[in-house]
Amino acid sequence: TGSQNGFVGIPMTLLSLRPSHQAAVIEVGIDEPGTMTGHMDTVSADIAVLTAIGPEHLEKLVDVATVAREEAAALEWIAAHRGTAVVRLDDEWIAPLAKKLNGAKVITCGMNVDADCSGKFENDTLTVDFSGKAEKFPIPLPGEHNASNLLVAISVAHALGLTADEIRKGLMTFETAKGRTEIKKLAKGATFICDYYNANPSSMVAALRLLNEEGLKGSGKKIACLGDMLELGPNEEKFHLNLQPLIERLGVSVLLLYGPRMRWLYDEMEDSKVKTYHFETHAELGKFLLEQLNAEDVVLIKGSRGMKMEEILKSL
Repeated sequence: TGSQNGFVGIPMTLLSLRPSHQAAVIEVGIDEPGTMTGHMDTVSADIAVLTAIGPEHLEKLVDVATVAREEAAALEWIAAHRGTAVVRLDDEWIAPLAKKLNGAKVITCGMNVDADCSGKFENDTLTVDFSGKAEKFPIPLPGEHNASNLLVAISVAHALGLTADEIRKGLMTFETAKGRTEIKKLAKGATFICDYYNANPSSMVAALRLLNEEGLKGSGKKIACLGDMLELGPNEEKFHLNLQPLIERLGVSVLLLYGPRMRWLYDEMEDSKVKTYHFETHAELGKFLLEQLNAEDVVLIKGSRGMKMEEILKSL
């Protein structure tokens, strides 16, 4: 159904719950200061977790320090109501909260750190150490960042008392939300990473790294189709330009850009060995992409929701 995480979406989700439901996962999103506590009052959660802190919605949240402070209100609410807080120790902004949540039951997690639920990503498998007992879990979505997300989910399930076997059984039924790391094969044989539900600097970096993952590599080109990252405030140009070194380092073959902000990156790539193009419409980009496409190519489509990057796939 997509993400329903705001002033309208959260109540809509809550109103859809029925007595037959045993648990509900409610996503809470904020894009301005002071809204988290009100959302938490509405949800009245038993368990809370912050998945990550990064540069997002900076038009009103200004900087990452403010994002961290405003997001932390979710765990502070849980502590005040004596609930359970799952705290990531591998996020520099979240980790310090573990020692400040007086009143909460705190369960720590993190990749390659000493935690109640410590994770290790290897060969498309997540190994989780539950205080000395190691369990292996298949990762339903490719990429190290998705392994990290899975660790958070497993930690919450562990807090609810689910066994490792029950968690593995649940993972077998997993289906990704539309536009969130969907892996598709076109009739021509090319592999598409459809990750166009939204974008910020952190998720853009993760998606570009996924394009370089061993399990997705074909013998063909690595093609990145990137649209603008929106709501990044006064430093939005810098955030777009900062993608250039990573694109170079990962060996992207062809870079296809869309949107006025991606024009900044296009200009920055002028002397690059990466073949870079900028387009004014989805249709123009899609037509050019189709002319370039071979069976062994891997293509990433990524951009903020407002850029409607799914139109590129439709144009194919």
